[in-house]
Order: sequence, then structure tokens, then C-alpha cells
Amino acid sequence: MRSETQWLLCSLFGIVAGAAAPILYYAHFATRQRAFAEVVPGRVYRCAKPSPEELQSWIEAYDIRTVITLCLRDFDTGRRIAEIVRRNGVRHAIIGLSVYRIPKPGQLAALADALEEAHCPVLIHCRRGIDRSGFVSALAAMAIGGASYEEAVIHAYVPPGPWKRQRRNGFVHISDTFTLYERYCRERGIDTGGWPHFLAWIDALCENHND
Repeated sequence: MRSETQWLLCSLFGIVAGAAAPILYYAHFATRQRAFAEVVPGRVYRCAKPSPEELQSWIEAYDIRTVITLCLRDFDTGRRIAEIVRRNGVRHAIIGLSVYRIPKPGQLAALADALEEAHCPVLIHCRRGIDRSGFVSALAAMAIGGASYEEAVIHAYVPPGPWKRQRRNGFVHISDTFTLYERYCRERGIDTGGWPHFLAWIDALCENHND
């Protein structure tokens, strides 16, 4: 009877541990990604939504000249961030994106314009500093850092798990934009290349959207 109870307890522990492992891993991943981090040495940085005090200190320490904001919630903090950016003479691009939607062609075009017109160093932030910041960091690595697509896309990595919503139809995470791009390249037999290739894809999306 005792051995049977021990077996049940061990089995239960294994089930709980198996379920908790990916969540614990994501918590560790999220904590690490939230921190201020370098994307392109001396030119592009990423973070979670900074407090006004953090933003001011980073502008001074890293000579930030452009801030790209990807979230629109928390009006009070957003207003204070906008005021600090304005007071320091820093460019501010605000492009609201959803974690669980593919950006529309117009949003992708706006991101491309913001990156190409940015004064470096650039700070990219969303709310958690993971999904949206990761996606745009990959674009920045290509547009500003000159990285290839294969080198840049790692910045958008988010581990698989229940935080990536599963649905029967359609794409469910912003990073799946890259799945669409890779499919586009594969169907046409072209290389994923780098920023010029990705920019041409955005232009094609915008043209088809306007037809």
C-alpha cells in the first residue's frame, strides 16, 4: 500500500513539474528580456516600458536620440514618457501593435519609416519588452545594424507555450509575421536576404492592400 502511495505521489509530482517547467522557463525568459538590452552595439536598445526615471537616466547615459513606443495602454505613464522625450529633444515614434495579431501593411510601413528615419541611438519598448519589442528589434537589426534576416530574426524569439494562443485558423503571435515573409520568399524561390528584401515584401503587401 505504501509503495502504491509513493508511486502515486511521484506520478503527481511528475505531472505538476512537467506542467510548471515551461511556465517557469518563460518567467525566467521574461525577466531576462525585460531588462535594458543592446540590439545593435551603440545604436539600438530594447526594454520593457520604462518608468519616467529610467527613461531619463537612459537618455543621459546612452545619448538616446529616438524612442519607439509600441504600446498605447497606461495613459498616465505614456504621457509622462512623452513629456520626457519632448523635454530632451528626442524623436518619438508611437506605433501601437498587438501581441496577438499580425501587423497590418500600413503598420509595417510605419515601422519601416520610423527605423529608416530614426536618429541613433534608438530605444525600442513595449509593455513587457518581449513580444513587440523583440519583433521590432529584429527589424532594427536589419534596417540599422545591417544584419541578415537569419541573424536578425533571433531577436524576435519567444519560447513556445500557452502564452502563444492557439487557434484553429490564422496566425496568433506577432512573430508569425516572419512565417508569412518566409513563405513569400519560399514560394518565389528567393532568399530571405536582409533589410532590402524585407522592405520589398512590405511594399508588395501595401500595394496588394491598396488594390
